[in-house]
Amino acid sequence: MDKNKFRSSAAWKHKRAEILKRDHNMCKICCNKEGLQIHHIYSLDTHWKLRLDDNNLITLCEHCHHAAHNAMFNPVFLLNKIK
Repeated sequence: MDKNKFRSSAAWKHKRAEILKRDHNMCKICCNKEGLQIHHIYSLDTHWKLRLDDNNLITLCEHCHHAAHNAMFNPVFLLNKIK
């Protein structure tokens, strides 16, 4: 399954809703409640098996998500945010 197909799957939509609820519908870095996205701490490209793993998913606002993709936050920092 490719990434686009995965992102439109029922499994992803369900998991996304679970992670938003777990993270109290706010960015785990800045506490923003708008423009929320779910970030894969370890990317789909390199860690496909972790695509639905709660411990690989974190709620981020659009700004923090962009920063995460530009290596502003390392995986250990993000993992500590979901504990």
